[in-house]
Amino acid sequence: MKNKIIDATIELINKGSDLSVRTITKAAGFERSTFYAYYSNVQDVIEKAEERVIEVLKEIEEDLSLDDYLNTLFNFFNENKRDIYALLVLENRYSLYEKLTAEIKEYFIKEDKIDEIKLKLISLVITNEFLSYIKDDSDIDLEKLKEVLLKIENI
Repeated sequence: MKNKIIDATIELINKGSDLSVRTITKAAGFERSTFYAYYSNVQDVIEKAEERVIEVLKEIEEDLSLDDYLNTLFNFFNENKRDIYALLVLENRYSLYEKLTAEIKEYFIKEDKIDEIKLKLISLVITNEFLSYIKDDSDIDLEKLKEVLLKIENI
């Protein structure tokens, strides 16, 4: 039921509908009491939706090569495109962007090869590239992305 409420919220955001407990419960097919059994308010649902996205990202194996990591990351963004896009289009919702960047940064921290400034730059480049893909529905050139990342690493 929790996920159905989140899914209904994401769907309403993608449709540009008003977000309220009433609209969410109606879209999910539940009573308001069911909503309040799991969530305290609409903001709580949005935060849980972000957590759900980040949890999936955290499941990506840490010991992948850069190629495999980027391909897995691409698949993650592709499979979660609807949720990520909805959460990013909300006004003042920078937290998901920050969380995505932080998780990507973790992969490079484990490599223990890159200083903090390069690390931040790399994670921002990757996040922005994938978010452009989601927002504009453009293609991602993984080879070009790898080339940019290698240039950053060699600075």
